Amino acid sequence: MPYAATWDEFAETAQALFLAHPTRTRHSWKYRGKDGVLVLKVTNDVKTVKYRTTSRTELRRLEDLTGWMMERMTAEGVNDEELSVAPPRA
Repeated sequence: MPYAATWDEFAETAQALFLAHPTRTRHSWKYRGKDGVLVLKVTNDVKTVKYRTTSRTELRRLEDLTGWMMERMTAEGVNDEELSVAPPRA
């Protein structure tokens, strides 16, 4: 599983995975307190992308990405154009 080098690369790949397979894409977080490392993973069972960080400031970006995905997961019968067009901040 490749780790994305930057947050922007991770967010773009995660969005592309979700838009390609919205019903199969899921994400998970794993925090290792001993190391202070947060690992984010997005997969659709075919392709996976991971991102590792120790920065607390990137938690806001994670919240934005999660909100973007959740908005689309819960919007039944709504076109993507009707949803917020703002992608997660970089």
